[in-house]
Amino acid sequence: MNQVQKNALFQYLEITPLPTIITDFSGKITMINKAAGSLCGLAKDEAPGKQMLLFFTPPDNAYNEETVLKQLLDKQIVSSEFLCKTKEGINRHVLVSRAVFRIGDDEEYSGIICNLTWLNDEKITESQAQAEANYLGVIDNLNDAVFIQDRDGIFLFTNNAASELYGYTKEELTGKTPLMLSGGDQNDFKEINRKIIKCFHGEAQSLEFWGLKKSGELFPTEVSLRSGNYFGQRVVIAMVHDITARKNAESTLRQSEIKYKMLLDNAFDAIYLTKGTRFQYVNKRFTEITGLTMEDISKPEFDFSIILTHSSRVILEDRTQKHLKGEPLEPTYIFQVIDKSNMIHDVEISTVKLDSGDELTILGIMRDVTAQLATNKELEWKKTYFENIYGSVPYGIVILDEKDRVVDANCVFIEMFQWTLDELKGNQINDFIVPEYLKQQGMELTNNVAIGEKIDTETVRQRKDGKLIHVKIIGKPTRSPNGDMLVFGIYQDISERISFIEEIKNQKNYYEQLVQRIPYGIALVGKNKIIQDCNEWFANLFGYQKSELINIANIQQIIPKKLTSEGVELRKKVEAGERVYIESIRQMKDGRLVDVAITAQLLYRPDGNHYLLSVYQDISDRKSVERELQFERNLMEALMANIPDTIYFKDKKSRFLRINQSQARALGVEKPEDAIGKTDLDFFNSELAVKSFEDERKIFYEGDSLINSQEHIKTANGWRWFTATKVPMVDSTGKIIGLAGVSRDITDIKNLENALLEREENLKQLNAEKDKLFTIISHDLRSPFNSFLMLTEMLMDDSIPLDADETKKLTASMYKSATNLYDLLENLLSWSRLQRGLTVPEPSPVQLADTVDACLESFTTGINRKMLKVTNNIPAELKVMADPNLIGSILRNLISNAIKFTPLKGTLTIASNETTDNEVIISVTDTGIGMSPDLMKKLFSIEIKGRKGTDGEPSSGLGLILVKDFVEKHGGQLNVESAENMGSTFSFNLKKV
Repeated sequence: MNQVQKNALFQYLEITPLPTIITDFSGKITMINKAAGSLCGLAKDEAPGKQMLLFFTPPDNAYNEETVLKQLLDKQIVSSEFLCKTKEGINRHVLVSRAVFRIGDDEEYSGIICNLTWLNDEKITESQAQAEANYLGVIDNLNDAVFIQDRDGIFLFTNNAASELYGYTKEELTGKTPLMLSGGDQNDFKEINRKIIKCFHGEAQSLEFWGLKKSGELFPTEVSLRSGNYFGQRVVIAMVHDITARKNAESTLRQSEIKYKMLLDNAFDAIYLTKGTRFQYVNKRFTEITGLTMEDISKPEFDFSIILTHSSRVILEDRTQKHLKGEPLEPTYIFQVIDKSNMIHDVEISTVKLDSGDELTILGIMRDVTAQLATNKELEWKKTYFENIYGSVPYGIVILDEKDRVVDANCVFIEMFQWTLDELKGNQINDFIVPEYLKQQGMELTNNVAIGEKIDTETVRQRKDGKLIHVKIIGKPTRSPNGDMLVFGIYQDISERISFIEEIKNQKNYYEQLVQRIPYGIALVGKNKIIQDCNEWFANLFGYQKSELINIANIQQIIPKKLTSEGVELRKKVEAGERVYIESIRQMKDGRLVDVAITAQLLYRPDGNHYLLSVYQDISDRKSVERELQFERNLMEALMANIPDTIYFKDKKSRFLRINQSQARALGVEKPEDAIGKTDLDFFNSELAVKSFEDERKIFYEGDSLINSQEHIKTANGWRWFTATKVPMVDSTGKIIGLAGVSRDITDIKNLENALLEREENLKQLNAEKDKLFTIISHDLRSPFNSFLMLTEMLMDDSIPLDADETKKLTASMYKSATNLYDLLENLLSWSRLQRGLTVPEPSPVQLADTVDACLESFTTGINRKMLKVTNNIPAELKVMADPNLIGSILRNLISNAIKFTPLKGTLTIASNETTDNEVIISVTDTGIGMSPDLMKKLFSIEIKGRKGTDGEPSSGLGLILVKDFVEKHGGQLNVESAENMGSTFSFNLKKV
């Protein structure tokens, strides 16, 4: 915009009826037009230079001028309501709409334009309407697209920039919604609507929006949303800015960053970045040279000097001191670095300071010059001239004048072509180093450089001795200090590289032939699983022609369907970087299956693509043999696992080589493998182990077998009987290398033998008991019956006169005989049931005192006859868990014995004693004749003959046997304490209820 246009603009602002104020970016008024002065009661020269907020007061404390300025600088239109007090003291309610304007690049004519609207009138006057129109005219000429829309999202107004941006006319846009301009699924209208609603509530919003031009072109935009008034209507004002260029720039920048990072990571030289004393970045070459990773040097305790030799630490310290003193430092220096394998590297370090704020930031380039320095020591005398003239460039350099004559050449060039500098100077270069058949090419190259072109080519040149060498030539025109045109030529001997390329080609041909002839199938598979290449062996292995496979066939077609998942898993592992070897099955063209060994890994090509390299070996014959061996092995394993006999194999040191599961159980190990390498000493007592060791020595050195030797061994399952058979094992030469043993557990057979012997003893005992029983029946029953018969005969004999007393005595005697007979029969029946296993206790709570009283009552006659003192000390509330019938039988027999063997006027005591184990000890104590120790030993034997009581009462000896068995059936124990003429105590224990 020229000065005339600027003056015209300010004249327009002065005469426009729209109240307008212009401020700078700090809020100071730089201009106020006549209409604004009238509205606010301000003179034209009264306001400039003063803050606008001196004349306009925000209606509430929520207003923030800094926030408004920031929004304006973000190219937003901001409308705010203020109170303006005129000179007459009238408060006017004013709406101030502000926007940033810039006129070209002239900062003097840039600032904030403020349009004022008086809100006190109910109707907008014609002049105000004109002012609104003029304001819209200003908006219409803004560079950014502006859309004014109502609450329903309908466009009420769009400016010229909006039409230019989207390609629609204003008429086509008015009445439409943003959906018309949306790039489809690229935009989230749910989020956009949420932001529009927030904007209507006075909260400014911004978003990125993919626009769709009328031409169908998609492009990115940046949208700022602000609320405002449009002819008294609350609206949202959207300013749209095309950010296509910015997005493209960002994408370019990201690509540049990626390329730069790749360049740094793969640079030949080591590169590092330090900030202050901390490392910020190191590349791969740095790690290769020093052995240190970024993780190592990022540690707070890391000190770079620890990887330097002593002399290099001195150099580092010297450089540090110079830096602290502000002295200049050489940009390039050489250190000696010790890597993690203690190898010393000579490294050349160049550093550059970077501008990054307060902390010193250094970019360092480290080059491993170990080999170079070693070579330089030999060539030191040659380098002086080279370094003085041409620095350290390792190329042949020649300088020519405009007539192609040699002006100068470095030693590298001299060595390359074997001409001396004196021979070359002043002569045309093409006459010395260009072969005859390339003279024309040489002239064309020098002519091209002479006319200002830069050349870069590879060709052939000739040495002094006539030998042709391959060279790379870079030619560039230059000027001497006096202005003469010169040609600067750089020659690089690339003969080795060309030879290397030829060698690579030859090697490629060699390896291609090798791949084709190697007896393995080789296939190269691309990312799309298509076979990119394969050898003849691969094609023949699966019954195809190569032409049917290369760039046509999918590798999946040789994988059986049932192994599809295996193929997927194999590919995943390889793509993860693993080198995979598997043995599997693949499918031939005709559907037959073939056993193959597959080795697969990734192969990276120079173009950056990677392929799956797979090598297939036909292992069908081996697999067939393995299957046969496996079948035999399975048979052997099944035999070893299931045979009940123990099987084991030992070496010549009697160490277990292998055992079966039965032997493992016998040894007490969880798995057969746990016994490998161990001997019998690890499992059995030393006596048995030593004997076994001696037996096995004879087998090893005499070759004799041990057949069916019986052994009694303590195993993990207890003592067991075995029959052992051990035979020597020999190798193919007949040499004994160990033994094989089979042991059979004959414990059950031995137990049967012992059981038969025990049963034989039991039968003998049963016969003895039977004889005892018959004796009892024949003797003990006969006596009572004889007495009973004799007494009944006396009663029936009329010839024997009996008075009442004699009859009473005779009757009492008969009662006594009948009672003894009943007790004997009762005990015989109980003993019989016990022997036949028919007596099974049925415990239930028993009131012990009542049971004792009932027993005593049945013996009242005997007690009274002997005038015994009987005491029942059993507590009335005591209950025990017992079979009522069996506990009655126990107490009757113990009380009966106590009465029998207690003399006249003796005592009899029945008592109980509770223990801490929830048990009760019941005792029957008498003051009778007692027992001798010998008698006590035989007390519970069926063989003992019963003795008579103190009053001649008979005794069969069965009663105490029954008592002992009945007590034990209750889980108790019968105890006896007695001494001759001192009485006896029988006690037993029962569970308390």
